[in-house]
Amino acid sequence: MFKRDIIVLQNTSFTNNDRDILSIINKAGYQKLTPVQQKVIPPILEGKDIAVATKDTKGKTAAIILPLLKLIDARGTNIKAVIVTPEASIVKKVERQFKLFTGKLSSSLKIASVGCEKNIKKELSLVHKKIDILSGTASRIIDHLRRDNISLADIQTAVVYQGSRQMTSEFTKDIQFIFSKVTVKPQVILFSPRITEEDISALFLKKPAIIAPSEQNQQSQETNQMSLNEDTVKRAIETILERIKVDEDPDILNNYKKYVRKYVPFALKSYFAAYLLKKSLGSHPADQEETTTLFVSIGKNRKVFPRDLSRLFVSALKIDRTKIGGIKVLDNYSFIEVPVTEAERAITLLNGSDFRGRKIAVNHARKKEE
Repeated sequence: MFKRDIIVLQNTSFTNNDRDILSIINKAGYQKLTPVQQKVIPPILEGKDIAVATKDTKGKTAAIILPLLKLIDARGTNIKAVIVTPEASIVKKVERQFKLFTGKLSSSLKIASVGCEKNIKKELSLVHKKIDILSGTASRIIDHLRRDNISLADIQTAVVYQGSRQMTSEFTKDIQFIFSKVTVKPQVILFSPRITEEDISALFLKKPAIIAPSEQNQQSQETNQMSLNEDTVKRAIETILERIKVDEDPDILNNYKKYVRKYVPFALKSYFAAYLLKKSLGSHPADQEETTTLFVSIGKNRKVFPRDLSRLFVSALKIDRTKIGGIKVLDNYSFIEVPVTEAERAITLLNGSDFRGRKIAVNHARKKEE
C-alpha cells in the first residue's frame, strides 16, 4: 500500500498523483533520496541538460532511472531514451535497477540491454522488439546502428554514464557518432567522475546545469576563520589583472590554460580560481599591507611600460614583486601603488634619480580634491 507519509520525492516534480511510482520506490527500500538523487532528479524532470561529477557518490543509477520513469511515454515503438556507457557491468546494473523499480509497476515501459553478450547475434531478438529505453556500451550500440538493427532518430533523452573511468577521446568519438544518428538534439545527461569544458563541448550539452553532489555539504571554512576586507580583495584582483595584462607573456599563459581546461573539473573551476586568489592574499587577507599611490614623472611618451616601473621600484627597495600594487602609465607620467611603510624610502631613493638618461620626480600622488 502507498504510504502517504513516505513521499521520498517530495522535493522533485513527482507528485501524489504518481502513486504507482512512489509506491514502487518505497517497496524497493528507498526511504529517502541520496544527495546525488536530490540534486539530479529535479533538473532532469525539467528537461535541462546536466553534467554531474559523480566521484564518491551513491545512488547514481537510480538517479538516472527514476526521472526516466516519469518522462518517458510508453506509447509508440520508437526508442525514446538511450543510456550509453563504456562498461558492460554498468549496462547490467542499469537493467537490474530498472527491473527493481518496474517489477511491480503497472507500466509497459521496456528496456533493452546490449553489449553484455560477446556475440551480437544473441541480441537480435532483443533489439527487434519494442524498446523504450536502450542501455548499452557505446561500441555495441554503434554496431547495431551500422547494421540498421536499431534507430535512435527519435530519442528525447541521452544519458552518458561514464562510470568510474575518465572520459577518453575514443569514447567521446563514439558518443559523437551515436549523436549524429539523432534527428533532433535530445536532452543530454552526463555522469562522469570529472567534468571538464572539453566534455561539455564534445557532448553538445547546451547550457548544462553543473552538479557536484560530493560538495553539496561543504561549507566555506574560511567564513568563520576570517573576515574578508572587500577593498583589500578588490585591490588584489585588480593587481592580478594588471599583472596579467602587462607582465605576463600571453603564449605562456595560453599553455597554462590548456592544463586548466584539461585537469580542472568544470564544476570546480570557480573554486579553483577562488583558492588561488586566497593563496595570493595569504592566510589573513584583512591583514595585508596597506598601500599608497606615488606619482612618477615619466610615461608612455618615454616608452615606459608598467613592468619597467615595477622593476625599478623592486630593485631600488629590495622588496618582492608581490608588494607592488597597481600601476597606471599615462602619456607623461605614471602612478604606482607601494606599501605605506615603503613610500618614504621610495621617494628618498628614486626622486631625482636617473632613469633612461632622464631625471625623474617621485612623490606622493595628489588626491583628486587637491
